[in-house]
Parts: sequence; C-alpha cells; structure tokens
Amino acid sequence: MVLVMENKKFSEAYPRSVTPFNGGESKPDARLVESLQPVFDCSLRFGSELHALLHGEHLSGEQVGSLIQDYVVAEQSRRASMENVFEDTEDTDQNWRVVQSLGFHGMTGAALSIWHKVLSGNEYISPAATKEAQAYLAMETVFEMKDRVDEIAQTGYLPYARSQHGQSRDGNMTESDAYITALEITKKHPHIAILPAPLQFESSSQSSRNVDLIAIDLLKKHTLGIQVKTQASIDSSIKYDSRYAMLIDGKIDLDNVKQARVSPKQSKTIAVNWPGLVSAHFLLENPSTRTKKRTTALLVQDRTTALSSQQNARQARYLARTLVANTKSKNKEAATRIEDRLLHNLYKE
Repeated sequence: MVLVMENKKFSEAYPRSVTPFNGGESKPDARLVESLQPVFDCSLRFGSELHALLHGEHLSGEQVGSLIQDYVVAEQSRRASMENVFEDTEDTDQNWRVVQSLGFHGMTGAALSIWHKVLSGNEYISPAATKEAQAYLAMETVFEMKDRVDEIAQTGYLPYARSQHGQSRDGNMTESDAYITALEITKKHPHIAILPAPLQFESSSQSSRNVDLIAIDLLKKHTLGIQVKTQASIDSSIKYDSRYAMLIDGKIDLDNVKQARVSPKQSKTIAVNWPGLVSAHFLLENPSTRTKKRTTALLVQDRTTALSSQQNARQARYLARTLVANTKSKNKEAATRIEDRLLHNLYKE
C-alpha cells in the first residue's frame, strides 16, 4: 500500500487562517457576522491546532481543555442569540452562506470527546467517544427533521426545497447523517478519526479542496477530506480534487430518499431527498445508546440542564419512530459503501 496523502502534505494545501466571508463584491450582513464571530474564532482555533497536529505537534491536556471550554461558552452564546439575530437578517445568498457554515459547530458540539483525543495525541478513538458523538448528533438532527416535516406539510415539498433556508437546513442535516455514517468506520478502525472540518479546510480559496469532514489515520499519519452534498450534480462531482476530497451524496450514498407530496393539496407523490433518515434509523437501531457521560457531566454543573438532556433523548426516540414512517433503514449498506470508498481513497496500491 502506498500513502496517498501524508498529514503534512495535506495540511499544506490549506491556509493556517482565513478571514471568513470576506471575498467577493457582495458581503454578508455585518451584524450577522459580528454576532457569530466568537464561534468563527473558535473554528479558526480548532483549524490552527489541527494544522499543528498534522505537522506533528500536540497540545498539552490543559491547552486542549481550554480550547474546548472556550468553544462550549461560544456555542452556548450562539444558540441563545440566533433567533434574535436572524429575525432582522436579510434573506440573501451571502447571509445563507454564513448560516450554512454553522454545520461545523453543530457537529463539533457532538464530537468534543473525539477532538479532545485527537488534539491530545491519542492514536485510538474509544468506542464510547464515537457512540456519544453519533447519539448526540442523531438527536439534534431528528428535531430538525421534525421542523422540516411540519413545514413541508404546510407548503409542499418543492417550495421548501427551492428556498434558501430549506437548502441550508437540508445541507446541515445531510452533513450530520454523513458524519454519523462515517463514524461507523471509526468503530471498526479506531485509529481512523473523523472530525468536522474547521473554516480553514471548509472555506479556503481553493474551492476544489474544500471539505466538510476530515478523516485522519492516527497511526500511519495520513489524511483525506470528505465533501458532503444533499444531492451532487455532475458539475460538483468533477469539481473536487480527489487527492484531497471524496464526495458523499446524500441521495445516492446515504439513501436519504422518501416519497413526498409535491403540494399539500395534491395526492401525487415523488421520490425526493429526505435528510435525517440516517439519524432517525440510528436512534431506533441503537436503543441502548445513551449520552450518559455527557448527562453525568451536566449533573455536576446544572441538574436542570441534565434532566432536560434526558428528556430530549426520550423525545428524540419517540419522534424517530414517527418520522421514519414506512421507510426501511439503509444505514448498514450506506456505512459499508462509504467505508469501502474511504479506505480505497486513503490507500492506493
């Protein structure tokens, strides 16, 4: 087997830092960017430390703990202020590009234990860290899926799918489903860590190398990016540089497809993209999966939040049973498909 992309060579294709959303003639709303600056700064810090890691450097336990704590504070602030900020934000492509970039933060919130192990220099990811990330992310996605289903019931599928917020939501949900699926690889190969891609890797000037997830072989020290699309076009399929990124298509690779009504007033249905199915089926197929470690930690700090977390877990599983409807789980097939492609792209004969 010959190494495809060594860690250092991979990282050198991406900048150490970027100025988010600063390119082009049209810029996003300054108030929107300013309100989200703390979480963008955290993303850049994660990216900077990932750069250092790929060059063979490691943080101390204290430094990793500080980074993660700063992220938690920034993310809590973001969640608290999101609704007020978006109420006064104009509906433009540039503003929605900012919103779309928040997928990193949702996935990182689920994967903090994985980040901690990777940045601390561990060579294996524990099953507990992987399962915790999958369960937390699946629960968050199922709640998004419920909001999506309710909106489509009111408007029909096509108006939703053509809207900016619909495309943004579907993009973030597909990324979550792809991450849950990709983490099945870590369960079988715990030396392969998969992380959400920070801004430096997600929004570089070389768009053909931009990725949403990053897979790192912690033993052999080489890396591959993963770009996720709700449904990839022919143009996007050939756009990405295969040396740096493999493409996951939500419709083809994840089988996120369901029959839906074109209009609430019509009985006619069509096969459409349906992000969230992977997450919902994951919760139903893993009834014993609990975010126990996360809840126990919360109990020490805030009993109310911990109890709310337990209630959310029960509610998410109830919603999952309703939302999968008559669809069959394709999670195992999707995991096998993506594992085969990822391992093929990580190594070449």
